[in-house]
Amino acid sequence: MTATRITWDRASAPRTRTRRSTTTRAPKGDFQAPSARGTWPAFWLTGVDQMEGSSGSPGPSASTYYRARNVYVGRSRA
Repeated sequence: MTATRITWDRASAPRTRTRRSTTTRAPKGDFQAPSARGTWPAFWLTGVDQMEGSSGSPGPSASTYYRARNVYVGRSRA
């Protein structure tokens, strides 16, 4: 997976310009969050929007789960 650095302020979830699929059960990715004073560095992991019904359908009728293992949140200082 690749991403493009967003150079303007955004108060929403960034999305890829093209759909990304994987055939492995363990996709990996890196991201950078702002760490300047007054910012809230956050990273949300979301599934496809259709799970929430954004495609015009009501979404799944049964429970839907997103699971993560080996999630590490750290900080590096220069």
